Amino acid sequence: NKGDIKIVAIRDYAKSDYIKGVRLAVEEINSSSEKLLGRNIELSIIDEGANFKESKPIIRRIAGDPKVTAVLGHRKSSIAVPASVIYEKSQVIFLPSFATSKMLTGHNFQYVFRMAPNNETMAKQLASVANILGYENVVILYARDDVSRELAFVFEEASLNKGIKLVKRASFFESEKNFRSIISQFNTDPFDAIFIASGV
Repeated sequence: NKGDIKIVAIRDYAKSDYIKGVRLAVEEINSSSEKLLGRNIELSIIDEGANFKESKPIIRRIAGDPKVTAVLGHRKSSIAVPASVIYEKSQVIFLPSFATSKMLTGHNFQYVFRMAPNNETMAKQLASVANILGYENVVILYARDDVSRELAFVFEEASLNKGIKLVKRASFFESEKNFRSIISQFNTDPFDAIFIASGV
């Protein structure tokens, strides 16, 4: 209960501006009269790998440091979900910034806190908006990773519950750059909107 509170922020592989916000928040807290529980925050910024395999040694090193109180980051759900198990067992508070997988907070962990709505919540809201906008026929495109697939399927279910018809469904690899063959599949049936699930 003495000294600085050590927090680790994970800089994602894409080097987004997320870290700038973390630095700004730490500066504001440390310059305030109350600080955080009357103590300064010591911020460490660590780069993560492109996938869980590359990030695992980094995660283990962070979790093994007894001075670390909390971890902010891990942009991809494919990294954040397995990382949450390690942080939970190490009793390190974990606040993943952008992870949306339902599995992230589906284990009743005590030290893992969701920062963004999960895929199911977002899909229901998007289907509701599509319904309000009067979309009756939709096409679903999704990347072939677990998180994008999960989002696409829960959006499909939510849309069907709203009376929206699924015209076509197609998947693609994230590395693909030419989508002509996929787009050509949609020439035969009319549709009002395309739902694309890809990314985090």
